[in-house]
Order: sequence, then structure tokens, then C-alpha cells
Amino acid sequence: NQEIYWAQSQAHYPGSYPTRRWTTNRYVRDSHNISLDSEMIPGTYQIAVEVYNCDPECSPDNRLDFFDQNGQLIGQTFLLPTLITVAP
Repeated sequence: NQEIYWAQSQAHYPGSYPTRRWTTNRYVRDSHNISLDSEMIPGTYQIAVEVYNCDPECSPDNRLDFFDQNGQLIGQTFLLPTLITVAP
């Protein structure tokens, strides 16, 4: 059962500059602060990331694919390995 407690809807360049300026085989750091809903049920959660090509609008049909370091398809949802715990 997946529930969305936070979503960023404004488009921006990851790492604060366009992907055409990224260097091949390098990482681009893109930090985000996540404010959780005050009604969120206490428990352990895993953060799932989805990226959309919002041209002209963001829709599930415009999700981008994630690949691992060997070029193998991971899918359209990337699960961050670190779990977070929400306490009451």
C-alpha cells in the first residue's frame, strides 16, 4: 500500500544546471528538504523517487526510467535504501 505524503511539483534543473551540461559517468548532487505531513501515521517508511518529463505537463505517462551503474533498467520508481522512522 503506497501513500504519498510529499511531492515536489515545481520543475527545476537537477544540480541547478541543465542535464546537457552534465559530465558522462559522473554524479550530480541534487539536495531536497522534505517536510512531512503532520497527519502522517507513525511508522517506518521508504522514500520512492519518480522523475517526470513535464513537457507540457507532468503525468504518469511521462515518467523517466532509472538505470543502474551497469546500464541495466531499474524501472520508473527508484527506492532510496535508507528507511526513515516517524515517531508519534
